[in-house]
Amino acid sequence: MWKLKIAEGSNPWLRSVNGHVGRQTWEFDPSLGSPEELAEIEKLREQFQAKDGHWPGDYGGPMFLLPGLVLDDCPCNLDYWYHHISKGAWAFSTADHGWPTSDCTAEGLKAALSLSKLPAGTVGEPLDEKRLYDAVNVIFSLQNANGGFATYELTRSYSWLQLINPAETFGDIVIDYPYNKHPLYIHSHSFTLTPSNEARPNQLTALCSYVECTSAAIQALTAFKKLYPGHRKEEVEHCIERSAKFIEKIQEADGSWYGSWAVCYTYGTWFGVRGLVAAGRSFSNSSAVHKSCDFLLSVVGERAIFHVKTRSINFASVVRFPYYMFTR
Repeated sequence: MWKLKIAEGSNPWLRSVNGHVGRQTWEFDPSLGSPEELAEIEKLREQFQAKDGHWPGDYGGPMFLLPGLVLDDCPCNLDYWYHHISKGAWAFSTADHGWPTSDCTAEGLKAALSLSKLPAGTVGEPLDEKRLYDAVNVIFSLQNANGGFATYELTRSYSWLQLINPAETFGDIVIDYPYNKHPLYIHSHSFTLTPSNEARPNQLTALCSYVECTSAAIQALTAFKKLYPGHRKEEVEHCIERSAKFIEKIQEADGSWYGSWAVCYTYGTWFGVRGLVAAGRSFSNSSAVHKSCDFLLSVVGERAIFHVKTRSINFASVVRFPYYMFTR
């Protein structure tokens, strides 16, 4: 029989082995229930099965987005504690996680806007528009002076805070560094670099504001502007344009963008192009989009070679090695 597994104590969310908070899960225990009860459950399970053979998942829609939505700011003096606003943001995990992230907020807003276009009978009632306004406000607040977006906060802190990093395995995670203060920048300027490990100049700039986070913010604000054209119109357009110019500025000479996660340059280029297209750029009116197409075409083939960024946590070094992708 299946039983609902919930985290111990009053917290209704499970905590995974890597420390993130997750949803409740169902766990099968064959020792639970009498034979009659098990037979009844099996009968109900067969009735619930769809005609095409699959079993529908649990109810989604806007309710699925709520666990990560922060409904209010931290109940403290935000200025005194140097605590950023969080009301309306989506956290990296559930709202209990508490800390807003720029790209999670942008992606959460995009999802909420997309669901609001569908019939309520299919996906449920949409989120209150005030929640959407709060999300837009958080996105505005996280834009750096260079026009880009970092992860958890504005690029404003000091590298010495890394001395109190409580993590046992991850280094350089306490703050979003300005690019010329990041350990990667210092490392790359302290040793003789070879073509195999050389860090590209614009890659270092992206360390304080990421193409992924910046692109997500552009896409979210563009989608929001279409549905709510009158809400803070000038601020929305200004934020989008500044973000697009930042993405154009950090583009590599070969037309790619450095991505901080996944398959480095192809992944970063995907975000760069998506952001610029959302901001109104196209192949015909943007040299950046044109160059990105040239880059992607240059690496497409039967055996396309991409570069993946890996980082030694203990030694703060960067190694670039070939990643082989085979196309069919």
